[in-house]
Amino acid sequence: VDAYMLNAKINDCGLASASAGSGTPGSWFYNANAGCPGTGLQLTICRSGASCATLETITPPAGASVQVNVLTTQLSISYPYQWHFNNVLQLLIPGASLGLTNINTQATSVNMD
Repeated sequence: VDAYMLNAKINDCGLASASAGSGTPGSWFYNANAGCPGTGLQLTICRSGASCATLETITPPAGASVQVNVLTTQLSISYPYQWHFNNVLQLLIPGASLGLTNINTQATSVNMD
């Protein structure tokens, strides 16, 4: 995640040096706020088998009778974003303000090991 953010020229809020917080076995929580506004970046990684994850089920093709459960890793990230066009907005609508907001996203990937 950190390498992706750095390659995309996105501030990683110090994620590379953040240490994992305690969680259930199979889950990791990171809070990184170096150089980021608000509470900073929050990253959660959860592998199947941990209490925060579930098994993904693949629906069998027509005629097949076997259902397959797949082990996955779920990733959630919350990234602080400071709007850059606040000055323009105030010219159009006096007194209006856009402050800090969080961009939230989740992804699930199949475990390869």
